[in-house]
Amino acid sequence: MRIALAALTICATTLALTPPAIAGDPIDPFVGKYKGKATSKLDGKLTDRDLNFEIKKHSGGFSVRWVTVIPRGNGTTKRTSYRIRFDKTRKIMLFSAAMRRNAFGAPVPLDPLKGDPYMWASIQGKTLGIYGVHVTSNGGYELQVYERTLTTGGMKLMFKRIRNGKPLKEISGFAKREK
Repeated sequence: MRIALAALTICATTLALTPPAIAGDPIDPFVGKYKGKATSKLDGKLTDRDLNFEIKKHSGGFSVRWVTVIPRGNGTTKRTSYRIRFDKTRKIMLFSAAMRRNAFGAPVPLDPLKGDPYMWASIQGKTLGIYGVHVTSNGGYELQVYERTLTTGGMKLMFKRIRNGKPLKEISGFAKREK
């Protein structure tokens, strides 16, 4: 009886001290297609925009593809689209951008000293953050932050652009998850 009780105590202590296993890939809750609207405030003016984006998982990480459509005052629209691949790093919740291929065909980040953005992504709780740093022509920096926070039925969206510590633009919105 004593041996059984000691074995049970050892098993219970071992289980209590063992860190919990990560259930699934951390990108899994974010994967899907989304459609929504966002509002930008710039120089006191509010501008609406339509957003569509998709987060897809691949064996080495995930990719994000998004399209933004902004109506202009003259009746035309401005349409921009991006696709960025992110690969896993040694840190579970951190992903490096793989936006071009090196001489050996391996995906690698762009070079910010050549005018390209340096991009990375992280997952913090229910928020997928995508970050980009641009080196400006005078040696300063511009930081772009895209935060997508999971909510019931979709994602709350926040975009910020900051140059040398000064906020330039902030956009917020919501996108519903499509079936």
